[in-house]
Amino acid sequence: MASHPVLLCLLLLVPPLAAAQQMLSFSANDTAWRPADSNRTLVSSGGDFAAGFVPAASAPGSYRFAVWVVGANPTDRAVICTVWSPVLAANSSVSTAVLRLNDTGSLVYGAAWSSFDEPTDTLMAEQAIPNGGNGATLQSANGRYRLVGSATLQFNNSLMYANISGGSTLLNLTADGTLLLSGGNQLIASDQGSKKRVRRLTLDDDGNLRLYSLLPKNRHRNVVWQLVQELCTIPGTCAAGRICVPVGADSISCVCPPGYRNATTDDVCAPKQNYSGRGDDYKFVRMDFVSFGGAPNAASDQGPLMQKLSPQNLADCEKACRQDAECVAFGYKFGGDRTCLQYTALVDGYWSPATEMSTYLRVVSSDNDSNPFTGMT
Repeated sequence: MASHPVLLCLLLLVPPLAAAQQMLSFSANDTAWRPADSNRTLVSSGGDFAAGFVPAASAPGSYRFAVWVVGANPTDRAVICTVWSPVLAANSSVSTAVLRLNDTGSLVYGAAWSSFDEPTDTLMAEQAIPNGGNGATLQSANGRYRLVGSATLQFNNSLMYANISGGSTLLNLTADGTLLLSGGNQLIASDQGSKKRVRRLTLDDDGNLRLYSLLPKNRHRNVVWQLVQELCTIPGTCAAGRICVPVGADSISCVCPPGYRNATTDDVCAPKQNYSGRGDDYKFVRMDFVSFGGAPNAASDQGPLMQKLSPQNLADCEKACRQDAECVAFGYKFGGDRTCLQYTALVDGYWSPATEMSTYLRVVSSDNDSNPFTGMT
């Protein structure tokens, strides 16, 4: 019984092809290929992809067998897909098979195994949709995010936070930059139709699904499509107690709310002082356009740290929080539906006018921190 190889996409330093012994195939009849043989490289017939042993930057003295896009300078870092632990059954069909690298970027060993059969964080153009454990199509290299059922992004194996497009499932990424979906739908990359591009769909470590387009000749890579436009809405972006604030179109900042500070080495924000809960030593600080608990779906998709109360006015929403010793904040939506939320912990905080919500944070009365989250009124 063959065991499945494990694949991840990492940033590693790759050797220059010019200095390597290039091969179009490798078989058991060839001279043994050892990790120290860094001058041996398997190349695709079209010359766009290469594979071989490369040093593992995170583990000195260790090596990974990797596939990468060729054309990098010796000092460049290139995105490569690494493969290790490929234990195959020792039968006649495998023993006579050869290892080849196809022009699509797939590494194949006869008919026994293909790197495209296993879900990684990356889908290459024209690659058949892989199906891994628990329905995973793609999984980020850090293991925190998954594309499940070719349709939905999931955080920590439980929280769904984004769909491909109106419930459609992903069928294929074409070579010209089109994402084909079920129901005859499709998503078009911004450079759709451009020639001589190496395209890949990657579930990045920040939880966003992006389509990259690379021109091998000059190593210039662009993001030509991404699923989540507001990066701060991706759960797990910031540590507990922090608020995610967008910085430009493609960056974010994680800040502590008023009355809180960075209290641990893992960037978690905690209250500077604890209130007694008796009612005379705390106050509520209003933070406009701020929501917690995995919003923007928090108003309709309550989690274990957030409770959605029945519709009520602002005064009653505040009163309910005051009467609950575990309530650290409450949220109120000013869109006319009188949404009232209670929080027992602050997770996945983010700022966005799209929330139409203000969060009222309970802090000690003596706190005089400035509040940058104002502007709704």
